[in-house]
Amino acid sequence: MELSAMESLLAWSEDPAFALCDGKICLCNGQAMGLGLRTGTDAGEVFPGLTLPAEGTAETEVLLDLRLWTLRSARLGSHTLCLLRPVRERIAGPTETTLLHTAGSIRVALQELTVALGGLAETAETQEAGQMLSEALRSTYRLRRTAEELELFARLRAGSYRVCCRLCQPVEAARTLCLELEELLALAGLRLRWQLPEKELCLNLDWSLITALLRELVTNAAANAADGQIRLTMAEAGANRLRFTVENQPRQPLPPDLFQRHAESRNDLGSGLGLGLGLVSAGAEAHGGSLLLSQRESGAVAALLTVIGRDGETGSLASPVFQLPGGYNAALSALSPVLPASVFHPDGLL
Repeated sequence: MELSAMESLLAWSEDPAFALCDGKICLCNGQAMGLGLRTGTDAGEVFPGLTLPAEGTAETEVLLDLRLWTLRSARLGSHTLCLLRPVRERIAGPTETTLLHTAGSIRVALQELTVALGGLAETAETQEAGQMLSEALRSTYRLRRTAEELELFARLRAGSYRVCCRLCQPVEAARTLCLELEELLALAGLRLRWQLPEKELCLNLDWSLITALLRELVTNAAANAADGQIRLTMAEAGANRLRFTVENQPRQPLPPDLFQRHAESRNDLGSGLGLGLGLVSAGAEAHGGSLLLSQRESGAVAALLTVIGRDGETGSLASPVFQLPGGYNAALSALSPVLPASVFHPDGLL
């Protein structure tokens, strides 16, 4: 094969590729040069013990740039054409099952830690000890929130979460939720303003899931509320359809790809997983709805969560293993990133 034709082959290759003549590299593409290969270099220096085929093709594993590669070589006249491909990882990457195992491990550790903190609370005598216990307990609630987010996100993403719809009165349920969130946010110097429909509705909804999604949206808004105010409204959006709007005035422009922050490579040690909007979006989709973000002319950001009620109840389809968190402690966990440590004083929790 002519050298110009071989050079064209190397240029077309997306993988690192090079050509040898008399045991030396005579051609290499940009990808190969990126790995440190250069024309004129003896192949035996780069790949000690490399055996090239006298004719036909061969395949072997080589070490280059601290990585293991499969080197495929083919004899073409007086030249040998070589192609490098990374060896596939022998260890499986993380999956939804990994997230579930991680969440379970966090839950077990938290249970042991909470019991230990309960014992310490009984012996704490000084004000300083009480403050330290408050901070430790707040950390346990934040960890509990992390475990709950991981588990719910994993099940929603894998499609294993079963929407459990029951006939409910969402206006009254939303009022109870808003009063609870309003009381807790006030402890952090934040104000929740809310507006609900005047007439009651009856819909088949997975209210536990909707509650978890609303808590997530309110927490995200509270963590980035420049004026200390969060607005939540609920309205009918058609037959069997509800729309919740959570609005806040952010301190700074929102970064791009908010829904994918959990998958981004970041060097900073942020306080969250970045799952929030992705989790809410997946939950809305599971309930037949959607999550949209809207930027107002005033700069305020509104998250619009839409859910669709089912035609009938599906309570019998609920997973007996996984249960969404509920009650006052669930709100404490959800809002733990924005609540002061004093809210978690042992006297009020244990």
